[in-house]
Amino acid sequence: MAAAQEAVADGRITDPADIFLLELEEVKQLMTGEWNIAHRTSLHELLAERRREFARGLTGDV
Repeated sequence: MAAAQEAVADGRITDPADIFLLELEEVKQLMTGEWNIAHRTSLHELLAERRREFARGLTGDV
């Protein structure tokens, strides 16, 4: 959650719960700075796609 709060603070992610949409390696990239503020747009796009995938799974529209 610390990585999520830091990423929210600088705008890399918009919702701390989004951290749970990332794979472990991706969280590591957030924590080590491999994904920094310059990657904000690509992170937002990735998380939007993961939210859509999650929603499809919940509705059974796989």
